[in-house]
Amino acid sequence: MKVPVIERASHVCLTCKSRKKGCDKKLPTCGYCAKRNLPCRYQGSPVAEEPVADAITQIEMNAILLQMVSLFGPPSENMSTAPRRTWYHVCRIIQLADLSLQEISCRYFSNFHNWLPIVSYEVFQESLARYNSPSRSPPVDFSVLVLGMCLVTLQPSKLNTHITPHSLYFTMKMLFAEAQSITCASTYLIQAGLLIAAYEYANGRPEAAHITMGGVAKSAFVTRLADPSSWQTIEASIISSESLERLNLWWGVIILERLILCEINDKTQRPTTDCPSSEFPLPSDLQPVQSNTRSVGGCPHDCLPLNQDRKPCVFGHQARAVLLLDRVLAVRRHPQTNSGRMVEIQQLDKQLQSFLYERMNTGTAEIGHDCSPIASAVSLRNHATRLQLTESARALCLLHQEVLSCPFDTVDLQGLQHSKAALEMVSNVVVDVARHHKAQIACQNSHADLLPLSCSYTLHMAMRHIRDCTKLVCPHRRSSDLNSLAQLDQEFSDRWKA
Repeated sequence: MKVPVIERASHVCLTCKSRKKGCDKKLPTCGYCAKRNLPCRYQGSPVAEEPVADAITQIEMNAILLQMVSLFGPPSENMSTAPRRTWYHVCRIIQLADLSLQEISCRYFSNFHNWLPIVSYEVFQESLARYNSPSRSPPVDFSVLVLGMCLVTLQPSKLNTHITPHSLYFTMKMLFAEAQSITCASTYLIQAGLLIAAYEYANGRPEAAHITMGGVAKSAFVTRLADPSSWQTIEASIISSESLERLNLWWGVIILERLILCEINDKTQRPTTDCPSSEFPLPSDLQPVQSNTRSVGGCPHDCLPLNQDRKPCVFGHQARAVLLLDRVLAVRRHPQTNSGRMVEIQQLDKQLQSFLYERMNTGTAEIGHDCSPIASAVSLRNHATRLQLTESARALCLLHQEVLSCPFDTVDLQGLQHSKAALEMVSNVVVDVARHHKAQIACQNSHADLLPLSCSYTLHMAMRHIRDCTKLVCPHRRSSDLNSLAQLDQEFSDRWKA
């Protein structure tokens, strides 16, 4: 009896390659794609005809998406209410993007959540379990949040898909505006607004992110996120998941607004929010709590990062650094003729360097954690200790750039040399981190989603400094440094700016 020969391709299919899944290379469709009813193509094979015509242009696809999610369009059968209609279309968009609620949840809480933990895993899963049933649809603002999580986790694909991050972004913006006309302000909408602003910021559009953050901040005031009475009398050990989420959400507004302001050319722009006082509680990492139950629409807890014993949290250190960054932004707004400006700069310089020294000597940093606009927290294999940097390094750069821009008669020579040395130190650190991350990505120990949202701004800041220095010294001395920075910037751009 002859054993049937199974035809196999010489390479993995494009779907498995993009999703980093094991491919059995079966022809004409591999096992992974067949099981999930996904399009399966191999490199060099002709594109199979799909139910959706290939002639659909991107403009036509955008029009379809906008029509799908319109809350004010004519209701269809069995979808007479806006919540039911919105949830149906959001799920349909996720399906067209070749994703599932489980994949979105796992990607979001494994990657993006590390940089901006504003959504509690437990609260989200409870909401998803409560609403994800045929008889009960979630409110419009929750549907918008789910679509926002899809936006920040959707990978630019080389496959012949009909939804791109760019088209999904415009759909998200329209749906967000329509949801605001119904709900006005809610926790879900503030979370969704922060995700939109974060996407715009990573996409290289800080001005658009600044406008979005203005509306988000006002919504936060309406929902009383800034009310300190909710936190001052409650011990952190007994605070509820919902309260922890609201506390992190308020800090998320404060932190992201100030990171965006760093990239706005107009130095006189003031943040809409005020930094809390020292008595205000710091945020937590909102990491999942160990549980034996399997999440609904998500992934098992064992594939997510855990923070069981609540050790010193990453987001709390970011909040501490932003308090210093806020003071740096305030100094930038002062006129250069202000007599107390240089005194404040010197005080901030000492505090920032002290904070950096503290964080760089903790030895607790890991790849993909406690990253900042200056560099990701990274474990350098050629060093005995681990290097950890936060927003304070970015603040240090801004501070010393202000010193170098001052009139020469207001700064002594020693001050100028100190500022140049500080900028050189930060640029060298960025180069080291860029080389390490590039090597990690090359050997698939890391990927672009583990780079901070401010990565491109930081890399360009270092490149500008290096180019300015080489003009004065040797044009070819640091060409390898510039190449390392440019290569990592390309990785980031392929992820967020494609």
